[in-house]
Amino acid sequence: MKASTVSIVKTCKNPKDDDIRSAVTKAVDLIGGIEKFVDPRSKVLVKPNMCWAWQELKVTTDPRVTAAVVELCIKAGAKEVFVGEGAGVGMDTDKVFDLTGTRELAEKAGAKVVDFKDIESVSIVNPQGVKMKLFKVSKLVKECDTLINVPLMKIDCPTTFSCALKNWAGILNDDDKLNVLHRMGMYWTLSDLLGAARQDMIVVDGITPPEVFPGGMLREMDLILAGNDPVAIDAVASKTMGVEPMEIHTTRIASERGLGNASLSSIEIKGEPVEKVMVRYDKPPRYVGELKEDHRFKDINFVDGLACSGCVQAILFTWSKKVKPEIMKRIKDLTVLIGPLADVPTGATKVLLLGKCLKHLKGQGVLVDGCVPCADDLMKGIKQLYGI
Repeated sequence: MKASTVSIVKTCKNPKDDDIRSAVTKAVDLIGGIEKFVDPRSKVLVKPNMCWAWQELKVTTDPRVTAAVVELCIKAGAKEVFVGEGAGVGMDTDKVFDLTGTRELAEKAGAKVVDFKDIESVSIVNPQGVKMKLFKVSKLVKECDTLINVPLMKIDCPTTFSCALKNWAGILNDDDKLNVLHRMGMYWTLSDLLGAARQDMIVVDGITPPEVFPGGMLREMDLILAGNDPVAIDAVASKTMGVEPMEIHTTRIASERGLGNASLSSIEIKGEPVEKVMVRYDKPPRYVGELKEDHRFKDINFVDGLACSGCVQAILFTWSKKVKPEIMKRIKDLTVLIGPLADVPTGATKVLLLGKCLKHLKGQGVLVDGCVPCADDLMKGIKQLYGI
């Protein structure tokens, strides 16, 4: 395994364009400089997080960070630089590019902005894949000489923490996004994908990382991180947000599979010490017992069969963002089974089976398939139960 280096650079408060440009340059210089990753006359793909545009909370990569990375690539002599993304399933990538200001700044910096949904997908393979071995990704992943991941670090449902590993799912076509993020078991499939598609360099937007769950907020950290190992990046970035790396299933599994280094003691950290910049973030609920304490679920009977945090957070997200007050009034006598050991209690009439681990009970309730189930499918299940 290659040596893992992560740099941490702190900008001033409320950084301006030049401050961010300077911080990105310094962070990349600390891991060897852009010339280490980008050759003259090469083709480069820069992949920010453009998952979706959410007005209530910033959930995408700051366009100034993306533009600063593009400028470095151009300076290194890259022949072509593409800023590419395929937004979340059902989302309009072009709209996200425009609403966030990413298209304007990336093109001004010299990049071509590409919606992966508009171009050909090609197959890539990971023979050692556990859940998935074959993936359909944007053809630019194969055609480009250097692949640069530019995620936003954030506390997120349902992985608790999102950064380099989860952001890489954006290279997939929509069908495989659903497979990787919901149907096949996200914690394993993200590492399967990492084994199929390398990340040559990672530059992380840590300026105002959000808590992407109900009641969550932006917190100002004013950080830029850079590295050559996405697992190490996720380990260091999560620690700066007060979350132990091995608490994050995606980080732990990728590390255990030898796809990167999550041991903070063996990662070379340059720039600011983690302890100096750490801000302790709140985390979304991970256990069924925490849901039972939420007043919104006081009339719901949860049956816990060793549920994972993904399904718990899927419920929380769905109720907060999808279940409208008029629907809430109609949800009576609902029993929700979560976890592979859950069983239908005697007398239950409105039963929701959450997750693919309860497929064996199909017929005893409405099954919401997936691992992790997506919010739209959960809503469909609720509407089916209540004839809405």
